[in-house]
Amino acid sequence: MKKKIKILAIILARSGSKQLPNKNTKLFFRKPLICHTFEVLKKSKIFHRIILSTNSKKYIKLAKKNKIEAPFVRPKKLSTSKSNAIDSLKHAMEYVKKTDREYDYVQYVMPTTPLKEVKDFKKALQLIIKKSADMIVSVSKSSKPKEWFNSIGKNRSLKTWAKYSISKKNRQEFKDAYSINGCIYLAKWNVFFKKKNWFKQKTFAYVMPKNRSIDIDDINDFREAEYYYKKK
Repeated sequence: MKKKIKILAIILARSGSKQLPNKNTKLFFRKPLICHTFEVLKKSKIFHRIILSTNSKKYIKLAKKNKIEAPFVRPKKLSTSKSNAIDSLKHAMEYVKKTDREYDYVQYVMPTTPLKEVKDFKKALQLIIKKSADMIVSVSKSSKPKEWFNSIGKNRSLKTWAKYSISKKNRQEFKDAYSINGCIYLAKWNVFFKKKNWFKQKTFAYVMPKNRSIDIDDINDFREAEYYYKKK
């Protein structure tokens, strides 16, 4: 008999956003933003357990109201603006391992991507199985080539851009560029639990369209997400 795949979903939601205060509970089409993630995870019906990791009692209350587990308060040391997602994931997984089991796959979920859909989770799962992959990460196509992006010094010099020779190329001559959109991070248990660099593993991209790829950091992202949500 074929073994049934067990998948754990972990939502990481930290309070204290500076660019867009209270963004996780900001109303997005009459619901707190985080609730859109609660709903799509439950509707997918592929997760055997869904857990919220947060430092906010308000988020915990919202989770329980929406029948999402929130079994602990995330420690303060893992809840600062400099905290690493890998450490917070491992903390949640250690709790699950002690009280439950290890799962075949873990889906790391950000509540700031409200346009992701059930089909995205299902297609990512299909892809990780088809590729015999360690991890699947969602990306979306950039409207501009990667050569058009670079850092600049304090004096605003563009000398570091010289190696790209962008002034000698038409836009069509550049290769397509893609950016991580924050919607899907699906991996085998040990990739999240033991590996520090996700991209050194057997990791593949799941490509999503722009209209489902908005990751909300500030008010401009929020307005853009509203625009695409209205067009659904």
